Amino acid sequence: MNTRGARLIAVTAVGAGAAALALPAAAQTAAITDAGSQAWQQGLSNGFGLSTQTGVVAPAGTYQPGSNATLGWCTPYAASTIASAVVHVTRGQSASPVAFRVGPNSDGSGGASIADSAIPTGTVGTNIVLSAPNSACVTARVIQTSAATSPARAWSVALSDVSLNDEQGPGVAGIEVHGPAPNGWFTGPITVLWTSSDNDLLRGTTGVEISDGSTTDLGDAATGSLESATVSPGADGAHTVTVYRTAGGGWPTAEMTITIKVDRTPPSVPQVVAPIAGTFPVTLMTTASTDGASGSGVARIQFTTDGGATTLLGPTLTRAGRYRVQARAVDLAGNASMWSSAVDVTVPGAASTGSGTTLHLARVAIDGRTPNAQAWVALTRTWSSSFRMVATLADGLGRVATHARVVAADAHGVLAHGTTNSAGHIVLTVPVRRSGTVSLTANGGGPLVR
Repeated sequence: MNTRGARLIAVTAVGAGAAALALPAAAQTAAITDAGSQAWQQGLSNGFGLSTQTGVVAPAGTYQPGSNATLGWCTPYAASTIASAVVHVTRGQSASPVAFRVGPNSDGSGGASIADSAIPTGTVGTNIVLSAPNSACVTARVIQTSAATSPARAWSVALSDVSLNDEQGPGVAGIEVHGPAPNGWFTGPITVLWTSSDNDLLRGTTGVEISDGSTTDLGDAATGSLESATVSPGADGAHTVTVYRTAGGGWPTAEMTITIKVDRTPPSVPQVVAPIAGTFPVTLMTTASTDGASGSGVARIQFTTDGGATTLLGPTLTRAGRYRVQARAVDLAGNASMWSSAVDVTVPGAASTGSGTTLHLARVAIDGRTPNAQAWVALTRTWSSSFRMVATLADGLGRVATHARVVAADAHGVLAHGTTNSAGHIVLTVPVRRSGTVSLTANGGGPLVR
């Protein structure tokens, strides 16, 4: 068993002032038995703040052989024992026929004894130190060994001070950390949970310490209770969260740790690089963004064409028109930078002149052949013959256009028309006329392009 000695001054000698330590009243027990004509008297305390004349007092009188008094005290603390105790004995007359003993057993045996003649006469008395390792109680007993004769004798027996062994050190267990932590990176205040334990002797405090130096101490806590503290996790980077319980009596502080990663800083703002004029489709690019040496790292770049109300699904613009493009960086922890300065971007092709969303050809084949970048297909056909066109229509964000009215026409008028299905597909059979150039429009807008 690992014990640490801790001296507690429990009472003072008879005639001195009151001691400072207050313990539960239930901790003290006193018993008096009388085999003669006159009983012993006892002085009880309020709790264990023992004062003068506390203990067992035998007033002046004549006692029969076998008359005795017993004073016992047990430690009120779990996991603690009495290392030693001091019992103070006084007598008012010399040569009194009394035997005295003090020990860990209920009858005072197992410890020290003193002869009647060894106790000096007077109120100063004698201190007897009892060594009682691993004992929970100490008992003092005075026994009248023969009939007392005149003059009458006056005695007192009191517990003077006690030294206890604290046999249970502090403990902590079950540490948990909760809080917003996208992809394992904490982005805000954390709540730390743990349990702490100790007996009631020489208790300390419990709390949380972050490796960047901040400490939150909760003070004392009931043993086995679930403790909780909401704290700042510290600056960006890896940190050690430590829960602790301190104690006296030479016991080391109990600790338990867990490592967390923190990123609460957005990455730097990327800037949109203006694309080369006339390119199609337009793939948006930015300058580099960094997340600092202790950050989680840049995970993605987002683009917007409406001031941040929505973000594009990807970096490629395929819908004809002019856009004011902004970008921002988002790191692995979910922190987003501010939106960049706006850059004007033009996607080649005529913008819509009709109502509704401007559409484009996401996919097209003419007689099984795919047009080139300018949407041209060279076909060998004679007048009044036809060709077959299979196409899929979508908007600039890549969403398919359902129930869109598609018209194929040349310089002389409409050649064919139809409506896309629920998947945005359409199949048209287009007759060939001498003009040789056919354009496609949708919902009254400008020419459809790839």
